[in-house]
This record gives sequence, C-alpha cells and structure tokens, in this order.
Amino acid sequence: LGFFNNLRLTSALLTGAALGGLFNAPPADGRWERSKRISRYVYVIGMALTVTQCLMVVFICTIASTTILLGGLDTKALDAKHLLEGPLLLEYASCRAFFLTSLTWFLAAIASKVFIVTVASEAAKTGETYLGCGIVALFVHIMCAQHALINKSISASFGNLGVLYVRVVGMWLSEFHPLVGVSSCMQCFAYIAFVCFSLVGLKLCWQGK
Repeated sequence: LGFFNNLRLTSALLTGAALGGLFNAPPADGRWERSKRISRYVYVIGMALTVTQCLMVVFICTIASTTILLGGLDTKALDAKHLLEGPLLLEYASCRAFFLTSLTWFLAAIASKVFIVTVASEAAKTGETYLGCGIVALFVHIMCAQHALINKSISASFGNLGVLYVRVVGMWLSEFHPLVGVSSCMQCFAYIAFVCFSLVGLKLCWQGK
C-alpha cells in the first residue's frame, strides 16, 4: 500500500505542475524557426504526456489500493517483490513506467521552453542566450542521470526503462484488446491514433508545414 499511496501523491503533484504549463505554450516565432517549432512541439507533447500518464498513475494506484484493502487478491506472498511482480504486475509495472517516463517528458518540456525563451529568442541578449544554453544542458544532465539510475535499479526485473514501457504497453493492449469490450476497443484504437498522429505531426512540423 505504501508504494501506491506515495506514488499517487507524487503523481498528483506533478499533474498539477504540468497542467498549468500545458495551456501556456511558448511562441514559435523568432530565429532558428525550425528549431523553435520542434521545441514547441516537444513542449506541448511533453506536458500532455506528463498530465495524462500521471493521471493514469493516480487512477491505477487508487484501484490497486482499494483492491488490496477489500481483499480482492491473495496478498500471502513471500515478500513485497513477489506480490508486486505477481498478481499486481500490471499495476506495479504500469505505475513505474508511466511515472518515470512522465518525469523525463516533464524535464524535456521545461528544457524546450527554456531553449525557446532564451536561446532561440531574438529578444534575448548574449548573456541570456549563454545562460539558457547552460540551463538546457543542466536539464539534459538531470534526465540522463535519472535514466542511468532508473536503468540500474530496474535492470534485474525489467532490463531498462524503454523495455519496461514497451512491455507495459503490450500488457495493456493484450489484456484489454478490442475483443474484450467497447472500452477496450476504443482505448486500443485511440492509443494507435495518438502514436500515428504524433509522428505525422512531428514530420510535418520538421518540414515547416
């Protein structure tokens, strides 16, 4: 219960921080037009993924905690690891994958906004541009350091964060496939549509269309 309760609170706080930024995207005009367009795209999609995935974590944690409290599953495991990686594998893996990737997307979004406002802005002075470059580099450092620690901590169970995320998506699509029901069908097609439209949008954004 402690794992799900702590993660639910942290995800709710991160959702609140990202929700305000989602509707406050930086402008796309200025020097280095293509770079600013891509950075703005990364900012918007980063904040959107942070909000949606953290809300998903809050939802999953609530369901998992309620199931445990109501005795909806057998909690007689050797230790917490066997319980989380056994009957609660979907909930546990989903929460870890969604929350950890949300942190990365949130930092990437903030770094993109710093780049747009200071580095690529025509109004920025030389000192502000150099400071912006330093801050962007700091965010990249934090993201890489986080990934290194995450991959080290989950290497024994899941390999790395990328493998964990793909595995979680596969678990959701296989357990809640279109033949299960209307909601499962809609969630499968909606996720595929999100991936397709995002990739097409990124390509068009790169081409300046």
